[in-house]
This record gives sequence, C-alpha cells and structure tokens, in this order.
Amino acid sequence: MSSFKIENIYEIAGRQAIVTGGGSGIGQMICKGFAANNVDVAIVDLFQDRLDETAKLCEEIKLETGSKSKITTLCYDLGNEVSNKALVNHWRNYTRPLTQLDGKISEMFLMLMFLECIS
Repeated sequence: MSSFKIENIYEIAGRQAIVTGGGSGIGQMICKGFAANNVDVAIVDLFQDRLDETAKLCEEIKLETGSKSKITTLCYDLGNEVSNKALVNHWRNYTRPLTQLDGKISEMFLMLMFLECIS
C-alpha cells in the first residue's frame, strides 16, 4: 500500500513504454520525458530519420540526468496490417516478464493495436 502515497503515485522509473509517433511533436516530447525518468522507451515511427533524431535527443537527456533508460527505435507503418502484427510481435519480445496484472494490461494494449490494424 505504501506505493500509493502521494510522493510515489507518479513514479515511473523502471517501467517500459512504447510511444507511437515518437519521431516528432508530442510523441518526441513524451519519449524525452520518459528517458529523463528512467523509463525504457521503444520509439515507434514511420520514418527512420525521425527515429534517429528522437533517439539522439533521448541519449543526450540520459547523459544530463544520469538516467539508465534503454532506448529502442522501431520503424513500423501503423497504417499497414502486416507491419502492425510485426510490431506487436516485436513488443512481446522486447518487454521483460510482467506481473499478472501488468501482463493483462499489456495484452489488452496489444489486442487494441491489433484490432486497430485490422479494422
């Protein structure tokens, strides 16, 4: 229960995140915020040059903050069913073992991604 104390409620260090559209704009900003706060980030975008730029910015922020985040870039087309399925499989292999509750949340996210790609 102590994890619900106000000083801990927004603690994100040690978690994993996948950010679609991470190559620019709000997605890039979110990636940088995660990188600064010890979150392992999988950055997804359609364009490799945007991914490279975001990853570079995240690495710079890690140096500034002392963060130990793992930064991964994933070049996928979320408008393509085959690409979406490949991303889902990659994400399953990328994530470390999850608790039962986190696993259910992760599976729901992956299912929503899959449903989005086939609809």
